[in-house]
Amino acid sequence: PFFINLWKTLRYCKNPSVCGKDVFLKFCRIVRKLRIEETKNDKKMFFATIKDETGSISLTVFSNRYLDFKEVQVGMVLLIEGLCEKRNNEIQIVLNQFKQI
Repeated sequence: PFFINLWKTLRYCKNPSVCGKDVFLKFCRIVRKLRIEETKNDKKMFFATIKDETGSISLTVFSNRYLDFKEVQVGMVLLIEGLCEKRNNEIQIVLNQFKQI
């Protein structure tokens, strides 16, 4: 499904039949924060925060996909596709693909 705002995205993701399942979400937002970290195996992964007027959500890109997403920068407007996951009692999106708009 495609979502207009993050509030609806988060609400949808909290549904147990969706969170952690192979359900891809699509939405378009601006990247507000970006953090790159190295894993224990010296590989890079990144975490981003996207926001709109209704909320914010975290994006995660694991090390095996880092090279596909390394050009993402703060301020970019992205059409995002990813899987929702619950981690540490928070909803996050594991990025599958994106397109800069």
